[in-house]
Amino acid sequence: MRPVLEWLKALVARPWARVALGVVLVCALAGGLAYAFRDNLARYALKPRAEFDRANAPPAPDYTNDGAWAMLPKKPLLKADLFFVYPSIYFGWDGWNSWIGDEAVRDRLVGDVVPLYAGPFADAANIFIPQYRQASPFAFMTHNRSAQGARLLAYEDVEAAFKNFLSARNGNRPFAIAAQGQGALYAVRLLTTVVAKDEAVRERFLTAYLSEIALPLEEFERSLKPLEPCQEPEQLGCINVWHSAQAGARNDLPRTSFPVWDDATRFTTTRGRSLACVNPLTWTLDGRAADESMNSGAAQTDHRNQSGVSLSAPRSGADCWNGLLFVDEQPPPLFTFTGPRYRDLYPPRVNLFFENTRQNFQRRLEAYRQATAL
Repeated sequence: MRPVLEWLKALVARPWARVALGVVLVCALAGGLAYAFRDNLARYALKPRAEFDRANAPPAPDYTNDGAWAMLPKKPLLKADLFFVYPSIYFGWDGWNSWIGDEAVRDRLVGDVVPLYAGPFADAANIFIPQYRQASPFAFMTHNRSAQGARLLAYEDVEAAFKNFLSARNGNRPFAIAAQGQGALYAVRLLTTVVAKDEAVRERFLTAYLSEIALPLEEFERSLKPLEPCQEPEQLGCINVWHSAQAGARNDLPRTSFPVWDDATRFTTTRGRSLACVNPLTWTLDGRAADESMNSGAAQTDHRNQSGVSLSAPRSGADCWNGLLFVDEQPPPLFTFTGPRYRDLYPPRVNLFFENTRQNFQRRLEAYRQATAL
């Protein structure tokens, strides 16, 4: 030990060694501070540089034009449709809302998100995915006027696309809605303002799969009625909703700060409200805990496969508790890591319930066929 100490003492006596040691210590300190304050750094990096101004927003898409859609089905058509609203894939550096036709956004959507989260429906449904002027992720880190304006602008696009889908593209086929994260927030509003209020539309509505959204249970009585949370694996006209969590994680964003529609133009938050949770392994509301043996398989992005994903063995059970879906593994975000508080803003890079979702959609579609002799 003594020779080592003597060597270190001699090394430190040299000027260049003292400089190098200082650089190492500064870098270590900077790295430690960056890690400790990574949530704050994410907020700073993702914050748009100007306030939201509708007059300066990107031009609105025209959904009568096929070019406004990220994905439309190829003929011959299947007998059911899926309307998919994608999660956060826009980083927000250019402003509060993304531009239609942004190639980077489109590449993330088509290359990663669609295979993972629309893929479970591809065998049984025609998939319709509108591009929309997505809100910056910073719009989910704050609830100020700019954030609310950005969310409302994004929703207006989604609603316009959905109405075009129903009137000009759906052809009276049964349909489901699937959405994740930010997209699920807008899907809830679609269900409230369009599906819940139109009996003819509800007759063709199979179900909704809304993942990574915190939705107060009371909304089913306040705004979504007569739609209900799903309570059976083959129930029709209901909503599957969950927000995943992991024991020991912060989990405070869904419980306290996730935006909730208050009316057509305002939002509240989930703070102090009981949340709805449908277990994607049992497909029941706040159902029994399901272990890994009930999971039929996960999926992750794999650009080598034609489907865009590779299936893997089951990786998690699931348990609805206190309004959140507790899982054994919470995969990291698909695109970027923002820190523990905001990691849920981007979609997970593994779809833990890919195969269960695929099987369940086919079960509900078969139940619809039997009920209507489709």
